[in-house]
Amino acid sequence: MFFTNRASRLTGKTGALFFALSLLLLSNVLLAAAPYPPSSVITGITFDWSTHDTRAQDSDNFAITWAADDHQYTTWGDGPGFEGGGKFSLGVSRIEGTANSYTATDIYEAKSVVVPGTFDGKSYGILELNGVMYQWLRQVDDLSGNTLPTQALMSRSTDGGSTWEQGFYYDQSATNLISPTFLQFGRGYDGALDNFVYSYFIHAPRCWGCFRTWSDADAYITLARVPKDKLMDRASYEFFTGLVGGNPTWSSDVSKNKPVFQDPSGGISWSASVSYNPHINRYLLTTEHSETFQGNIAIYDAPTPWGPWTTVLYENGWAGSTFFWNFSNKFNNDMATTGDGKDFSIVFTGIGTWDRWNELKGRFTVAGGGGGGGPITPAPTLSLGATSTSILSGESAQLTWSTTDANSCTASGGWSGSQATSGSASIGPLSATSTFTLNCSGDGGSIEKSIQVTVTTPTAPTLTFGATNNSILSGASTTLTWSTSNASACTASGDWGGSKATSGSTSTGTLTATSTFTLDCSGSGGNIQKSVQVTVAAPVPTLSFSAASNSLLAGESTQLTWSSTNASSCFASVGWSGTKATSGSASTGALSANSTFTLNCSGSGGSIEKSVQVTVTTPAAPTLTFNAANSSILSGESTTLTWSTS
Repeated sequence: MFFTNRASRLTGKTGALFFALSLLLLSNVLLAAAPYPPSSVITGITFDWSTHDTRAQDSDNFAITWAADDHQYTTWGDGPGFEGGGKFSLGVSRIEGTANSYTATDIYEAKSVVVPGTFDGKSYGILELNGVMYQWLRQVDDLSGNTLPTQALMSRSTDGGSTWEQGFYYDQSATNLISPTFLQFGRGYDGALDNFVYSYFIHAPRCWGCFRTWSDADAYITLARVPKDKLMDRASYEFFTGLVGGNPTWSSDVSKNKPVFQDPSGGISWSASVSYNPHINRYLLTTEHSETFQGNIAIYDAPTPWGPWTTVLYENGWAGSTFFWNFSNKFNNDMATTGDGKDFSIVFTGIGTWDRWNELKGRFTVAGGGGGGGPITPAPTLSLGATSTSILSGESAQLTWSTTDANSCTASGGWSGSQATSGSASIGPLSATSTFTLNCSGDGGSIEKSIQVTVTTPTAPTLTFGATNNSILSGASTTLTWSTSNASACTASGDWGGSKATSGSTSTGTLTATSTFTLDCSGSGGNIQKSVQVTVAAPVPTLSFSAASNSLLAGESTQLTWSSTNASSCFASVGWSGTKATSGSASTGALSANSTFTLNCSGSGGSIEKSVQVTVTTPAAPTLTFNAANSSILSGESTTLTWSTS
């Protein structure tokens, strides 16, 4: 049996009578439409509208969590928040105080001038854990007007909610997941079921930005869990895949998720909230049915996060155009300290005049005065990894795994058979990419994880090898240069040797003969060998050959002088003859005619020949002119004699 809120708004005897009659008349009608049977634990619910508190007009949503600092933090959107001063797509506020007296302070406003936001969107789930805040977002905008391709994005704040950073996301077009929300427990997540954080996702047909309900066969609410220290790691999330023997099974493959809640008749709304109430030992799920924004409230309870669900309230038009209800666990606890734990506080929002923070007190009627959830057998956990997720063809995969609360494991995919609950294994050699799956089960259910090991065919190494000069003279040197790809080692042979770096350069040193340098480089893809030949040529001889004087008179002589390099022998010809030293001097002897002296010097690098010409001239006969001024004179006189020669 469950109660509606409308009768609770009436006062006096008339209200009480009408309320009682309403219970009898409405319960049968409303229960007929509910997807689950009436709760046998929470048999009634009433709301005290005299406690109705409204704030943050024109803002909506208000997901809420109880942090370790004993404050609550709430998200909101499309409004000015609690303190006003503009309209913001996304905001976060701190709620300080008790159920009967509290204040609200805005600490984050997307697109704000005062507190600039890094991105916006809409949030339907917030959580504080170990000093870090997390939000699930949908319809995220990067503030440049670019809407990101996601309906479920994880974000984090490490400074009390003032700034936020984006994490991973689930693309709704690929997963059909939208509007995730956190399962709420106590202060700082105290009283949690186990070492996991649980999140509920709406699984709905693709409908970007839709705010509606879905009656499609594949519309449902599913559940994911992640270790408390891995909220920002998508690979660590596991999704509910069903029940085996009443215990949940889990898989890291998001496509294998299964429903934990369905409403084929009323449909699945785009939003929901779930919290655990320790005072009555029940998990409470609130959502809409049939049509959104119409106050079509539905509250369900269960002994575990995955059900089985029973109906606490299923009503049309509850409080007008309202939607998205969240129980305040802190306010519930505040009231429990002076009561019996059956009083509650619920926060909700709506459209029109309900577009604001609405906080309302109420009370559960609990059968037998208590809850009935009972202890939950812990579900097994599984960690599966590989030493390397990328190996070369022909290598083996090194797998390691460990579990808690599991008593058996079975391998499938790239391996098979029963496995220990913790261990390691070498699988291979592998020639193709393989997926290794391990399913481990215990008294609390089963869990399955897979890991893919990518196998690549190694690329053959390449080698570039050359010499700065491939032809040099004897006694010179050149530089060898080489570079490789996909090689791990190189070895030299031929006219050099030893291990070499996979890329480098070195001098050959002085070479006196043609030499061949070989380099062999190897890698996982094979080996490659290249050689470089350096041709060494002997130097060409040089010759310097001259005469002390190149012009003589007949009968004179001159001295011939010569020197050579790179020559091993010299031979004289023409004006002289015979073998000569490679350097020296010699007299021509008396020459009576023009003469040419030739010298040819040769060595291993070739030969060179030079000639020296000596011009010899014969002197002309002398001439004499001899006269007397007077060829006839008197005795005692004189005359002048005059002569000249040539």
